[in-house]
Amino acid sequence: SKWTDTELPTWKVGLNLIYLFDTDVKNAAQSAAGKDALAAKLQSERKMLDSESAWVEINRRYSEMNKRIDAATQIARLQTDAAKAQTDLFNKGRSITANVINAEEDAADAELNLTKLKSEQRKMEAQARLFIAVDESGSGEGN
Repeated sequence: SKWTDTELPTWKVGLNLIYLFDTDVKNAAQSAAGKDALAAKLQSERKMLDSESAWVEINRRYSEMNKRIDAATQIARLQTDAAKAQTDLFNKGRSITANVINAEEDAADAELNLTKLKSEQRKMEAQARLFIAVDESGSGEGN
């Protein structure tokens, strides 16, 4: 009853109401948003599958590397033993210098191959550290 009284403070209030009367446009926007969400979910699942297969592959390669390192360790030990035996024979006068040199070269090559394999193994371990386990709450924890 006193809204026209100039003695009282007054406020201006404005409302802007937007409503889509064209329901086809609204339905199309909702449909597009739903399809975008589905596409994002499918891409996320694809990335998870790719990640899991990469993890399985790196574990497979790592176990093969361990087998190769075990074999290279045995070869290096055998080559070193052969080089010692050739040196012993040489010291007794029953071998020539060329045989000793060849045996020592073979032992050095075997040790070099073993060192290279161990270096590759360390690289694989560094690659494996790039994988993280994600729990249900979404925080990451190192694997």
